[in-house]
Amino acid sequence: AAVLNGIASAGASFHLAVGDLSYGDLSPESAWCDFVKSKVGASFPFELVAGNHEDGGENPGGGLIDNFLTCLPNRISTMVGTYGKEYYFDYPETAPFARLIMLSPNLTYTYGGFYDYSQGTAHYNWVASTIDQARSAGIKWIVVGMHKTCISMGPYPCNNMDGAGSAILNLLVSKKVDLILQGHAHGYQRSKPLALNAACPTIAINAHNSNCVFGVSAGGTYTKGNGSIVVVTAAGGDTLYDINPSDPEAGYFAAWMGNNSNPTFGFAKITVSDSQLSAQFIGTSRGNFSDSFSMVSAPTSTPTRTPTRTPI
Repeated sequence: AAVLNGIASAGASFHLAVGDLSYGDLSPESAWCDFVKSKVGASFPFELVAGNHEDGGENPGGGLIDNFLTCLPNRISTMVGTYGKEYYFDYPETAPFARLIMLSPNLTYTYGGFYDYSQGTAHYNWVASTIDQARSAGIKWIVVGMHKTCISMGPYPCNNMDGAGSAILNLLVSKKVDLILQGHAHGYQRSKPLALNAACPTIAINAHNSNCVFGVSAGGTYTKGNGSIVVVTAAGGDTLYDINPSDPEAGYFAAWMGNNSNPTFGFAKITVSDSQLSAQFIGTSRGNFSDSFSMVSAPTSTPTRTPTRTPI
């Protein structure tokens, strides 16, 4: 409730929920939707993508995404694709400077089957073409969201049985996606800028290759195009997980929070303009963890673009 109240007061244009919704604590699914709408407003764009607790394939106790989509429908007019599973939209609607792409790596849907993002699959190719199309259209910022993680300091490995899969992670980093949003590993983790190069042909999994990290500037201010930043934002209300500072992948991360490290419930607020993308963790209860960073770029000269920051 505190997290939803925080979202309602954040002045956001929409919210992206990256899976694992009611956990079955409020059932049927419509009861959870009513609870959300009682906090954020009945018409607020509370946009969904499924997690493993509502795909119907792994943990059937959490409800079914198709039912959640009925009571919290898409409210973004520029949405393209299969809402709740694999879709994108551009923002703002006129002269957009951001594309938001939502995916379902390694989820198996009761209605939709297995979403395989291995290299060369239809889903993998859809992501690549959707990113390329945005670049061709002059859309500056690319944000990709999904439920499962690949690299993390939490309990989940990145392999064929769990996690987002290294193929899709490496695709996003190779395409220089600006921000990758994930859930699943209850807590908050923010990576350093990740980039592929001759010394880092792929992001090493269950290890740390320092050559994959572009560098960390003072104050958490980065230059667009130098690396992708992964943000695991999964502190919306369920039990937080421990963070392992000795995890082999810990070297990829710049900030973190979990059950054993200043546990704080909250959400990530992202603010984007033509020239800057910034993010801030907004704590709403329990602890006092905070984190923020910015990615900057020279503004374009297109006169129709609006440089005013818009929180999402």
